[in-house]
Amino acid sequence: MKLFNSIFFVLAMIIIINTGCEDQSAIGVNLLDGESIDVIYSDTFSLKAKTILRDDDQLPTYRVGSSVGTLLIGNLDDPIFGKSSSQCYMETGIKGVTSLPDYSEGVFDSMVLILALDTLGTYGEVASHDIEVYAIEENISELDTVYSDQTFSIGMSPIGVRQNVHINAKDSTIITNHGDDTQVTNPPQLRVRLDDAFGTMIFEDTTAVKSDTAFMDVLQGLHVRSTSDNNSMFGVDLSTTATGSFASTMVMYYTVEDTIKSTFTYSLSGVRFSTFSNDQMGSEVDASIDDQEKGKEELYIQSMLGPNIEFDISSVKSLSSKLLNKVELEIYEKIQSPEDQLLYPPINDLIASNRGDDDDLQIVQDIQLALLQGGDSNVNRTVIFGGDIEEVEIDGVTLNKYTMNITSHVQYLNNNPDESHLLILTPLSRIALPNRSVIYGTEDSQYSSKLKVTYTEP
Repeated sequence: MKLFNSIFFVLAMIIIINTGCEDQSAIGVNLLDGESIDVIYSDTFSLKAKTILRDDDQLPTYRVGSSVGTLLIGNLDDPIFGKSSSQCYMETGIKGVTSLPDYSEGVFDSMVLILALDTLGTYGEVASHDIEVYAIEENISELDTVYSDQTFSIGMSPIGVRQNVHINAKDSTIITNHGDDTQVTNPPQLRVRLDDAFGTMIFEDTTAVKSDTAFMDVLQGLHVRSTSDNNSMFGVDLSTTATGSFASTMVMYYTVEDTIKSTFTYSLSGVRFSTFSNDQMGSEVDASIDDQEKGKEELYIQSMLGPNIEFDISSVKSLSSKLLNKVELEIYEKIQSPEDQLLYPPINDLIASNRGDDDDLQIVQDIQLALLQGGDSNVNRTVIFGGDIEEVEIDGVTLNKYTMNITSHVQYLNNNPDESHLLILTPLSRIALPNRSVIYGTEDSQYSSKLKVTYTEP
C-alpha cells in the first residue's frame, strides 16, 4: 500500500474553530490577488460504527526476534465483556550463563520459580490465586510464531503448587536470604517452590548443567496458570532488560561442604508467550456484536481476544475534491463508577487500520508515516497519529478522550475510492495489557464519536 503525505498549509493567522458546528472563515486577504481562502470546519459528517469480534483466534502472541515483556496469568469474569483467561509458557535454560555450577559436591536445598510482577498487567480484583506450574514436554525453543489458541504438551501433574497466594504488584516481597538467613526486601514477586523430587532430579543430573542443549533434554520449559475463578488477572515481567531482584528467574539453592550456601540462576529469556481464551456469551458485548443500532449508543473494545470497533467513514467521499487540512476521529470513554475505574482501567493506546486487498488489517497511512520518521516510534506515533488516552474536562465533567489523526488515510481513500472505507480500531498493547474500554456511540447526546474535518475549497 502506497503512502501519501498529509497536506499541510501554512496559515497567515490562527483559525479559531467552534466545535459542534460547520464554520467557514475567510483568511489571507490579498494573499491570492485579492481572493480569500475558504477554510471550512465540520464535525457533522455521517459516522456509523459497531462492535465486532476479531476475525479469528489467530492472534500472534510471540514472533521470533520480538521483544516480549509482560505475560498474563489469571481469569476475568466481567459482566460487560464476559470471561477472559490467560496462561503463560516460558523456555528455561542456561543461555548466556558464563559460569556454570558444579553440583557434584553439593547437597540440594530447594528450587524456586521467581516471577517479577508487572504493575501494568494487574486487572480486576486484587485477589489470592492458586498457582500451578507444569513442565513443558515438547521443544518450544525453535518456534518462530505462536498464536493465542495453540496448546502444548505438558506433564500430567504440576511440579509446583502454591495455594492462596495474595497477588499485589504494589507490595514488596520479603524473603529469607539463603546465604545468611537475614530478611531481604525484594520488588513484588510471585515465588513458587518447585517439587523437591523434581528439583533433586535436575540437581543430580550431572550432564544437565553442562550446556543449554543438555538441560533441554531434562526440562523444555515451564507452563504457569492460575486455577482460581476470582475475576483477577496479573502480569509477570519476563523482559530481558530486567536484572537482579527485578528479573524473573528459576533458582537452584544448594549447600556445599555443609556450610557454604550457594545458588545458581537459570534463564527464562528464551521463547515465552501467553495463550488466551474469551467467552462473551451472555455479556453486554455479546448483545452488541455487529449491531450498528447498538453502536449509536455504545461501542466496546478489549485487549487479548476481545472485540474491536469498526467505523464506516464512507461520508469522507464527499471530500474527494477538497484540499484536506486535517481529519480526526474523536471518541470518548464512557464514564465509569470510581470502583469500576479501579478494577478495569481503560485502554491506554489505540491504533487504526483498514482492510487490504487480502482482507488483512493494515495500519493507516498516518501511523505508517510515524514509523518512517526514525527515532522513538511510540513518540512519533503519538505526535503524528495520536490514539493515546487523554483526560479532558467538558462542562465540569472529567472524561477520557482518544483523538486519532487520519488525514493521510482519508487522502489515500480519496485517491483510491475503491478501497474499503471501514476503519478498525484495536488496542496497541493487545497481548501485554488486559485493559478494555466502553466508548460512547455515534449518536450519544453529549459525547458522541465523531469525525472532525478541516478542509479548504480548491
